Amino acid sequence: MIWLGALLWLQSATAIEIKGRGSIPASVLNNINLHVSVFSSAENCVISNRYRKKVWAAVDTALKAKGYYKANIQSLEPGSKTDCDSWLLEVELGPALLVNSVQIALLDQTDNDPLLRQINSRFPFKTGDKFDHKLYEQWKSDTTGNALLKGYFDFKFERHEVQLRADKLSADIVLEVSIGSRYRFGELINLPDPDDRALIIALRPFQPGDEYDSVVLNQFTEQLKRSGYFTSVFVRPLVSQAIELQVPLEVVYQFKPANEFNIGGGVSSDTGPRAKFSWQRSRLNKAGHSIETELSASFIEQSLAARYRMPLQDPARNFISLQLGLKHTDDNDTQSNILTLAAKRHWITQDDDWQRIAQLRYNRETFTQANAEEQTTSLLLPGITYTRFRSQGGLTPFWGDKQFLSIEGGSKSILSDIDLLRFIAQSRWLRSFGNHQWFARAELGALSSDNFAEVPSSLRFFAGGDQSVRGFGYETLAPIDKDEQLTGGKYLYTVSVEYSYNLVPDWRLALFADAGNAGMSLFDDVATGIGAGVHWITPVGPLRVYLARGNSSLESTWRIHFSLGASL
Repeated sequence: MIWLGALLWLQSATAIEIKGRGSIPASVLNNINLHVSVFSSAENCVISNRYRKKVWAAVDTALKAKGYYKANIQSLEPGSKTDCDSWLLEVELGPALLVNSVQIALLDQTDNDPLLRQINSRFPFKTGDKFDHKLYEQWKSDTTGNALLKGYFDFKFERHEVQLRADKLSADIVLEVSIGSRYRFGELINLPDPDDRALIIALRPFQPGDEYDSVVLNQFTEQLKRSGYFTSVFVRPLVSQAIELQVPLEVVYQFKPANEFNIGGGVSSDTGPRAKFSWQRSRLNKAGHSIETELSASFIEQSLAARYRMPLQDPARNFISLQLGLKHTDDNDTQSNILTLAAKRHWITQDDDWQRIAQLRYNRETFTQANAEEQTTSLLLPGITYTRFRSQGGLTPFWGDKQFLSIEGGSKSILSDIDLLRFIAQSRWLRSFGNHQWFARAELGALSSDNFAEVPSSLRFFAGGDQSVRGFGYETLAPIDKDEQLTGGKYLYTVSVEYSYNLVPDWRLALFADAGNAGMSLFDDVATGIGAGVHWITPVGPLRVYLARGNSSLESTWRIHFSLGASL
């Protein structure tokens, strides 16, 4: 005999909690909760017989649904005369209803059909198991849903019976299943424009006549959305118009405007105010080629870039880009003008979310570093880059990470003025636990060259600033010459840990510690930065302000840092 003592909190339209005294299965308690939660508390503790019978009947139904047909409800009363939200339920569950036999007849299908194997393998009962009505109905619903997702649109249960013998506490399950034939993908319809049709077909991950699969169809829709060509797009299967088991597909879409213009800006203690203007034409031809240009400017850097992109299959994941860039930098002891030409191959595999970029880049830079004479270095740099970015929380992420790994090199024997090999790795991690949030980042870089004096300023390493070692100005940490001017380093090494606490909505307090430098050898002079700050969560992302104390072998400084945007 199993006894259940429970308190039923009956709140208006919600919340009934049952606490069992004995060994009561969790699924039974949850089901009673579900059935009784529809009742609100009796007003003024006036409990009518009609109300009591409804609650009693709901509990009895919940028990039978779990196979307890001979359960004996001993009592069901309010916990006290003044507390009508809590009820005391005592019940003797008794023996459960058991499955006596299972008969599944699968009609009109061969034994090697994958859906047939799924029906047999996932049926939840065998002879002697405790019968559960809810589990049985859920299996039928899931089986029907899976059949439709796989293109068995004629699937149905010709017969589905549970023959109960309550006196013997047994159930005989009889099923006759008609699977029908599996439908196939048909042609795309309602695409009158031949250029539109050619572009959309190029993004289709299947061919007409392939077996229908909703997962593949969803991949098609997602690929269209990721392509960047459409403001809205979805694919609709027209099952009712199927001919000879082939389902035509209708693509409902709206292209982006022919020309898109964007203006943006920001501000940080590294670069001061900055502005950006871009123009993009996302669809130049039926092959889906696109072009974009971007002009950006701050007090220390101005750049103009143009990119021509040619999709190979998925425009967002698999494409070739040709790039042209001009950049001027006047920062601390660096003056530089750069011309860049690059051909890049971008791709992401189906197995992971790492983006790979293989590139061939021509870099011609005229620069003056510290007191050295102005010089020009040309480099032809083949290289490869791996990146991965994951984030949750939109403009104000609470979880995420970003990884970056790049290696490139040039040789005097192949159109470069010097021999050079350059490597850089970056990692950032953001994790939240309730009101507590941790952010960590690390960066390691190294270069090797037969003539460091001719290595362009843009390829040397500098540290310091909002995203490096706080307490120091932007790129003010590096080896210096006899006149105490920055020359840049062969190595870069920084690490940072930051903790923040959500004090009140939209405001976080932060503590951080940074360490690192740029040098001619690894870890020869590690600068540190410690401090505190505040994050204000705005509609356009977090505004972060810090007061930092920097310490190095050359100086100790106080500095205020601020930036707008996510840490990642």
